[in-house]
Amino acid sequence: MGDMALPRLDYIRGFASVPFAYNYFKEKNQLTTKPQRNDLVFFDWSGHKTNFEHTGLFKCDNGDGVTFTSIEGNTSNPDIPHSNNQSNGGWVIEKIRPYTCAIFAHPVN
Repeated sequence: MGDMALPRLDYIRGFASVPFAYNYFKEKNQLTTKPQRNDLVFFDWSGHKTNFEHTGLFKCDNGDGVTFTSIEGNTSNPDIPHSNNQSNGGWVIEKIRPYTCAIFAHPVN
């Protein structure tokens, strides 16, 4: 798979506002229920999938029908997962997340 740059969303390249990015990809019909490696992940921790507040990259399905692995920036300390804000913790790491709190986007140039 080659490199793919994000289009201009709310910055010259990429985005800072997760709700804005979610709406952009929704309007472009680029949301997917079958994510591929490096697709965008939008998280709504409540599970309602109406208030997206964090993002990452899809790495892989974990084969259990419930979780996937993502690469995320600005997330919580892995040694204290419930002490920091999952959307604003300062770490860049892999996380195992449930599908129930995520929607995926497959950007197409």
